[in-house]
Amino acid sequence: MSETKLSVYFDNNRRAFQPGDTLRGEFQIETPPPDLKAAEVTVLWFTEGKGDEDFAVHQFERRELDTIPVQELRQPQRFEARLPASPLSHPSHSLVRASAAVSTAT
Repeated sequence: MSETKLSVYFDNNRRAFQPGDTLRGEFQIETPPPDLKAAEVTVLWFTEGKGDEDFAVHQFERRELDTIPVQELRQPQRFEARLPASPLSHPSHSLVRASAAVSTAT
């Protein structure tokens, strides 16, 4: 059984975003698992630091293989999400982060 190889790239190798920015990028499943049913793109935000920590799913997209052939997933697939205007950093939170994750569903 071969190992799944998945790559995620952000446009312009950008790593820092502001509230309201658009996060854009692409993913590619170079070695899909044989029982692959879908690819999922999730954009999350979370706060770290002092006070209560928060976490939420901002955007979720599932690409089913009945609408996209597995061969197409071997080519770069675009994604984008407009980041929320909040939560903004405030005295009880030292950092707000957003991340994008791509996973395979079998």
